[in-house]
Amino acid sequence: MGAIWNDRRLQWQNSRYSDVDEIRVSDDKLWRPALTLANNADPEFEGFKSSAGARVFRNGEVVWDISQILKTTCEHNARNFPFDDMECSACIANEEQRGNEVLKCLERDHAHSSRVDLAYCDVDTFVRVDEWNTEWEIEEEDDGNYTLACIKLHMRRDPTYHMCTAIAPSFFLALLMAVTFLLPLDTGERLGYAMTIFLSMIVTLVFITEIVPAEESLPVIAVVVLIYICMMALWMLLAVFTTRLSQKEGTLPRWARALFLRHLARLLLLGDLSNIMSDDVEPESVSVDSADKSKLHNGKEAKESVVYYFHDKPAEREKLQLLHAIKQLLTELQASLKSLRDKEEEDSDKKEPEADYYNLAHVVDRVCFVTYIVGLVITIPLTFVFTPYSGSDD
Repeated sequence: MGAIWNDRRLQWQNSRYSDVDEIRVSDDKLWRPALTLANNADPEFEGFKSSAGARVFRNGEVVWDISQILKTTCEHNARNFPFDDMECSACIANEEQRGNEVLKCLERDHAHSSRVDLAYCDVDTFVRVDEWNTEWEIEEEDDGNYTLACIKLHMRRDPTYHMCTAIAPSFFLALLMAVTFLLPLDTGERLGYAMTIFLSMIVTLVFITEIVPAEESLPVIAVVVLIYICMMALWMLLAVFTTRLSQKEGTLPRWARALFLRHLARLLLLGDLSNIMSDDVEPESVSVDSADKSKLHNGKEAKESVVYYFHDKPAEREKLQLLHAIKQLLTELQASLKSLRDKEEEDSDKKEPEADYYNLAHVVDRVCFVTYIVGLVITIPLTFVFTPYSGSDD
């Protein structure tokens, strides 16, 4: 920066030194205003210095060019990281300022303000430093006791780098965790897959904590990632529970089958998994008249009665024996069919409890999937609403 003032003791006459318009003098041999940094953050700061000295013109005007790195404090709130911004003001004051001494901003039309690498009070300047897009201007302020020359900076962070390296991978990992509930229940890979995603999320959190500014309250994005990690841990335990539930044996109560396997399964677009037979539906049966029943179940009696009526007719006796043989075959066939039906019912009774709990685990798995996706979506707006706003000096 440059400071300009007029010292009448340093004027010289053109008649005596007509070929000298300006001279350069070491700044420790000149009177200089006691300038100091109002909001200094450097404990080793001992005042402004210039390695090149100062330029003195014939009319007594002194131009003091200062090249120095300054450290100051800024108001920074990292709540919206990486979409955060901050305001900084580097204010210069005169410690020994008297009533007739005033700090004024240098305008571009000044006689000694022709340097193109300096910013003036009537010009807004934009510069990019690392990830910060900075707009800054020079202003003069009056706090009542003395005037200040302030360099005001408005710094806005470019979120591209952090979004690509930390934030976006966190959201992708959280979404990939939902795939756990789409894998088959009887595969062991689902738990290994869930554990891999969970550990990857932990590594991402470690990386985020290294780039997030340390303040009183965590940024919203850090809170969201922490909530996602807790959700992933909880839903991973639920995945273990559903896997164990699918292997359980037993029979669900009728009300439970109706509630979970029929109504809730339909609500989750899984269809009717209950396999409950309606009370109005009767099993299909074959009607047999009384005469046929007596012939099927009382074959011996039928034979005796036939013999009783047709014992004197050989042709009829042969016909009766043929009918009796057919009836015996039908009776044996009926017994075989009944045995097969009983065996099938017995096998279905053995398999039904397994299907009940497997289907119940399938329904619980789908509930976990839906609630996990809903939790991922509503976490972000709720965190923005309930995360407090706090500023800090950085």
